[in-house]
Amino acid sequence: MQKSPEVVSREEIEDEIWGFQRVAGDNLRAHIYQIRKIVDKPFEEPLIETRHGFGWAVRAKEDREE
Repeated sequence: MQKSPEVVSREEIEDEIWGFQRVAGDNLRAHIYQIRKIVDKPFEEPLIETRHGFGWAVRAKEDREE
């Protein structure tokens, strides 16, 4: 949220959450799925945007690149 509307990489998010003690598996993806269910639910268009190969961004409709 602090870097919105910039794209934040998986590595940046994992470093912020787990630091150097990374967890095995795909826990970040599971957490983002749970966050999407809460954050995106009240909106017609999702606020959390996946940028394949880059990371994720939180963007309002007017911030999106078309």
